[in-house]
Order: sequence, then structure tokens, then C-alpha cells
Amino acid sequence: MGELRAGAENLSQIFWRDSHEDLSFLEMQRKVQDFRLKMQGLSKGSLILLQDFSPKLTWILMLAAWNCDLAVLPLPPGASIPDVPWARMLSGSAQAVERACDYIHSCDLYILTSGSTGAPKAVGHTLETLASSARATIDFYRFRSEDSWLLSLDPSHIGGLQILLRVWLAGGEVLYWGEPKDIADALKHCDPSFLSLVPTQLFLLLENNTNQEKLRRSKAILLGGAKTQATLMDRARKLDLPVSITYGSSETASQISAFPTRTYPEDDGDVGKVLPIWVVHSTPKGLEISGNALFKGYFQNGQWLATGETFLLPDRGEYRDGHLHIEGRSDQIFQVGGENLSPSEILGPLEAIANLSDLMILTQGDDRFGHIPLLIIRSAKEPDIKLYLNRLQVLKPIKRPREIWWLRSDDVGKLSKLRIQTLLHSKHDSIKRLWRYEKL
Repeated sequence: MGELRAGAENLSQIFWRDSHEDLSFLEMQRKVQDFRLKMQGLSKGSLILLQDFSPKLTWILMLAAWNCDLAVLPLPPGASIPDVPWARMLSGSAQAVERACDYIHSCDLYILTSGSTGAPKAVGHTLETLASSARATIDFYRFRSEDSWLLSLDPSHIGGLQILLRVWLAGGEVLYWGEPKDIADALKHCDPSFLSLVPTQLFLLLENNTNQEKLRRSKAILLGGAKTQATLMDRARKLDLPVSITYGSSETASQISAFPTRTYPEDDGDVGKVLPIWVVHSTPKGLEISGNALFKGYFQNGQWLATGETFLLPDRGEYRDGHLHIEGRSDQIFQVGGENLSPSEILGPLEAIANLSDLMILTQGDDRFGHIPLLIIRSAKEPDIKLYLNRLQVLKPIKRPREIWWLRSDDVGKLSKLRIQTLLHSKHDSIKRLWRYEKL
């Protein structure tokens, strides 16, 4: 633990720029010192939870905590308090809450996973693992002090946190103009050199010709968070966008592999060249990875589970000629009536008609078939169910979803399995069943 030094040679250079104020690296450091007072009285290694602060204030509080040798866990907006041994919770909408905590942490940062494959985990990293990943990305894209990066993800997400860390270490400039769904508005006010987007965000931006021009002038558009549809890659290629398809995870402090800008995979599943900080081996159990940016362990259901020198990626795939080829998550295969089924088998035929939607397959226990698949469609507008049903005709009946649900939302963050299950269980009015397959 310790101070995370800014990489700017001239501390008067602007680090943070938004619609309200510009802050230099020096001004940020002064605010960090002011906020250290909020950390008084805690033992070194204690954990602080942060919630309901602006991204700017979240970053300042994180830097202040690290200066005091404390660990931090930034919570997503609206998230419930995880089962971890925290000593103090700071909230932008309530007073600080303290509780006794004897556990002294060996990590500096914890990031919650989405819970897409089970209960959410609080993945633990040190400043060294985080910085190792950040510097690898800085080097890969040649990010320089004169460059800017649009903050398009919340700092409670590893992608958003790494944007802040990369810019802080490289001495560049962070641009922020509101929540992730307001990226189109942000582009009216700024010309970022770098952007980190998920496919849905890029689809939305490309509906406007002005956005297309601004995106074309950027140095790199990192595209991750979900599989990039072939239709989106074709469009990006035709528009000559500097897209870089990238692959990573919270456990690896973000990036594992990436393509250079304007370079696209020749075969489905290729997610780019492995960055030099990683060593990957194909083993009988799957893809095994090791490197300086690997997480140290995680909290889940109140228990701390330490990792070893290597980590088995949750995705099935191969490592060939320096590239990762991903086939889908190994822990998402399930059986329907005795047949193995992967979510990608259902989602593949739908990608061309779901440009402005996010899709998820959930499984539900069934007395007759063992499991049955449910299709979740998240979008702002109600989808045309006939289009989806027509596309699903290519699948054997037993492999088609038994139910199709619509989650009414304009969110562009990663879909959370736990949240969807909660909405379904509570019969929340934001989620609606559009179709049900009564019998085979």
C-alpha cells in the first residue's frame, strides 16, 4: 500500500475536465490531502466502502485511502452492502457508518463482479497488480500525456477504475460529461483521444453522423465487455473507426489481450494478442494464466479465498500463436433433456437483430428436462418478438428458450444475473414476459 504518484511532469497540467470545473494534478493532490481527515482513526489495512459519490470524488477518496494505507471497495450505485469485513462506509447520501473489524487486508482495492455466474465476488488487487495492468495498456496503445480518455464507465467497474488509473499514471486528461448513457452528449462537448465502450454503446453512437466523425478522429476505441457482433465489426471497418477489440476481467485487473486499432479477427472467437505481462498455457482443465496483474483472491459469502500463482480462466478456449481464442464460458454449459447447451448457441442467431439490446440466457430447473433456458432482452423499446422467434427457428426445439422476457431499461452496464433473478422473483414492473413456449 502507499501513495499512487501521478505521472504528470508538470503538476499544473489538467487531469480532470468536466462541465463544471477543471482540476490539475496539483489541485487533485491537495483535495486528496484534505480528504485524508475522513480516514482518521482506522488501523492500516482496514477496508472502506464508498457509495453514491461522483466518479471524481470517488477517485479522490480512493487516493486518500491509499495514502493512509487503507483498502477501498467502490460500490456500484444502488448496490447492497456486500458480505465483507469493512471498517467504515462513506456515502455521498448519508453519514459515515463504522463497525468493529479485526481483519487486516493485504489488498488495496476490491471490485465487485456482476454475479453473472453465481454470487457476486469482491475481487482483491494491490496497487502493484493494478499498475502493472494499467502500464501494459498505456504501452500497447501508446497513450501519452497529451492524450485524453473519456470516462464512460463507473469507477466501481474495473474498466472505469482502470481509465482513471491509466490517465493518472501517464499524466493525461480525464474527460467526464455524465453517466455512461450520456456519451453522445459528452461528444458534443469534447474530442477524446481514447474511449472504452461496450458494443451497445457503440451501436447507439453510430446512429448519429456527427458522432461517427468524432469517433473516427479518436486514436483508439477499446471495445470490450461482451462479444463484439460481426455486424458491428463490419460497420466499424466500413467507417474506418479505430476500434480495438479487447478481452479481460476483474480478476486480471482489466486487459488480457487486444487487437491493434483497425485490426479485426479472422476467425470467430479470436480476442487478440496476449499482452506481454501475461503467460497463458492451455491445460486439460482449460486456459491457465499467470502474471503480475493477477488478483490476490476474493471475498464471497463472507469468506476470503486466496488465489495461487495461476488462475484458470472461466472461459473455454485455446491459446495459439500468441492469441487467445475464446469459445464461451465453461461454467455456463447446461443440459436440456440430456443435450448440452451453451448460451452462445441461442445468442448467436440473434446478434444481427439485437444491435440496441443486451441479451442474457438464464437457466431454470425443470422436473422433465433438468434445465430450461430463459432469454432476457434488455432494451429501451419493447422488442419485436416475431423477429426473435423467426431467428430461433434455426435451433432444434429443445434448444430454444422456453420463455422470453423484456427488461425495460436504457442502461448500458454489464447485465447482472443476480439483479435479473431478483427482478423476476419480485415480479417487478420493469420486467415483462413477452412469450412462453407451452410445450415441445
